[in-house]
Parts: sequence; structure tokens; C-alpha cells
Amino acid sequence: MTDLTFDSATRRFTNSELKTFKRCRRKWWLGSYRGLRWQYEPRSGARAIGTRLHKVMETGHKHGWQVGLDELEHDAAEDSAYYPEQAVDIQKDVELVRAMVEGYIEWSAEEGADEDLEILAAEEIVEVPMPGMPGVSLLGKLDELVFKKSERAVFFRDWKTVGDFSRTSLLHMDEQMLHYMLILRLLANTNLDKLPEALREHATTTVGAIYAQMRKVKRTARAKPPFYQHTTVRHNDETITNYFNRVWYEIRDVLELEQRIADGEDPRFVAYPSPTRDCSWDCDFKTVCPMFDDGSDVETVLSAQYEVASPLERYDEQVSKGDE
Repeated sequence: MTDLTFDSATRRFTNSELKTFKRCRRKWWLGSYRGLRWQYEPRSGARAIGTRLHKVMETGHKHGWQVGLDELEHDAAEDSAYYPEQAVDIQKDVELVRAMVEGYIEWSAEEGADEDLEILAAEEIVEVPMPGMPGVSLLGKLDELVFKKSERAVFFRDWKTVGDFSRTSLLHMDEQMLHYMLILRLLANTNLDKLPEALREHATTTVGAIYAQMRKVKRTARAKPPFYQHTTVRHNDETITNYFNRVWYEIRDVLELEQRIADGEDPRFVAYPSPTRDCSWDCDFKTVCPMFDDGSDVETVLSAQYEVASPLERYDEQVSKGDE
């Protein structure tokens, strides 16, 4: 694991923060700028399903499928004991995740999907200074890095839970893997020693991403296949260069807005909302967002329902654990 020290002097940007900033400035202001998070995050639902599935797939490929499925049951039992009011919904989610994983194991064996891949590294944290921006860095927690034997090429692999495969045609526009590839390229050009040893050989040879999509269905008699799909997306050097240029201006916009808020401009207006139907499932602030505009005592509600935490907590926690 990379030896990182998260000093407060460096302003770190993840793909997640930049994505949120572009999606909705109010969500960014509350979550990233103010560091607010829900005190009572549900342990069931779409987000929890994705988290549980991702952990099973990572553990299963490293230590065996039974180990991954056993951990799934263990974690769910702990959550159910701590949140008994959510126990029924947690169990429903676990049954769905187990069905998805067991189905994937069968599908992969039939298609040879995993036989063609060798895992090189997983869940590595990397950071690199942003060229031309003193005190600013790019931060990423890399997904699986795999070697595809049939193509003799290196890719990232990302697990995605989906309702259907309708967004497959948009995967080439997904910026998460571009963010990872950019970090690797910048580290290779500036300080290769800052990369984990497992990644150094592949810093300039990673060519894209393999998206492993898994439909959120139990594969009952009424469900129609396909249920699983691997989609390969390649990114050339020009795409990565243009992504770097785009990110440079995105970060500049974030820093300018932070300064405007610090100078006293009203964040209700300069960090304006961008409501869409996706707010119902992808925003922890959907219930309080309208309160900023209707005269409600929103700050009292925020104090009661949210807590302040570092937006980079998941990176901090893994760094502090070292190589455990």
C-alpha cells in the first residue's frame, strides 16, 4: 500500500467529488465542502446492495467464493443486530446479492470470463500532485487491475449493479477509470516510487477498463436473461490528455467557488441545486434540499440528522490500517 500522509495543507480531489460537483453543486456544498453525512445511513437499499456485492466479488476473487459469501452473511448479521428495525430488508438484500453472485459464478464458468483474467492488484490508494496547481492533488482508490490474457493487455475492472444494460453504450464516457489512468500516467512521469510496487510495471500500459455488469435480479423463471455482461472500453493517450485538461478546469471552478463562499457569497445561490429524478436514490440530502429555499429552519434539521465527517474518511481508514 502507498505510504500516504493526509496533511491538511493539500487539497485533494477524487473523481467522486468532481462528479458530484458537476452533477449538483448543492450536494457538493453539503457533502464535500461542509463534510455532512447522514447519521442513520440505511443498511439496505440500492447503495447497500452495491457495497455488499462489491465486497463479495473482491473477496471471492482473492480468497475463494465461499469466503466471500460467508463474509456477506457475517456482515449482514452484524448489521441486523445493530439495526434491528432494518433486519428484514437487510436479509432481502443479502438473498439478492447471494443469488447474483452464485449466478455470476455459474455464468463465468460457462463463458470463461474469469479464466481470461489475472488479477494484478486491487483497492490500492494512490495520490499525485496536480501539475500547474500548487497544493492540489488527485486521489484515487483503484479498483481491480487485471491482465487480459487473450489480448495481452492490462485493464481496470469495475463491478456495477444495474437494473438492465441500457447504459452500456455510455460506458466509454465514464470518467472514473479515466481518473485512475490519469493518476497512473502522472505518477509514472513524476515519481514512480510513489506507486505500489504491483502497479509500477503497468503505470503506462493500462489501456482501459472492463465493466462487469450484474443485473439486480434473482434469475427466477420469469426473469429474462442476459443477467451478466463484461464490456471492454479502451482509452487512448489523447483521451487521457484531454481528460487531464478538463479536470484542470473543473478543479479551478471548484476552488473559485470555495473562495466565493469563503468571501461571504450565499451558498444557496452560488452552490445551486440541480434536481433530477435521480435525486430519489443518489442523494442523501433530498429531503432537506428544498428547505434551503422555503424558509424552513434547515440548519436545525441538519444538526439533528447529519454529522460532520471527512469526505476522505474511507481513504484515511485504509491508510491507517496499513497492509492489514
